[in-house]
Amino acid sequence: MLLILDTDLEYQILQRAQNQEYCEKLIDGYKETLVEIEENFCETLIQDVRHVGFDVSHFDFHEYEDETDAYSQRPGENLPKKFYRS
Repeated sequence: MLLILDTDLEYQILQRAQNQEYCEKLIDGYKETLVEIEENFCETLIQDVRHVGFDVSHFDFHEYEDETDAYSQRPGENLPKKFYRS
């Protein structure tokens, strides 16, 4: 059995960072460290797992919305985030 836990958090932050106001609140240089991934994260993950020879017998994902100052230049200034976890 293979269990994979992954998120598309980087993709979601990159999407929100297209908004200049949101981007300016990110820690300096943080956006440049992110790697852009496919928009269809969940579907691509299933295809990739099947491509290497695994049978996908169950797939579950959840959408999360939260706020945190972990990526903010100013401690205590929360930035909204939304992401999928599979």
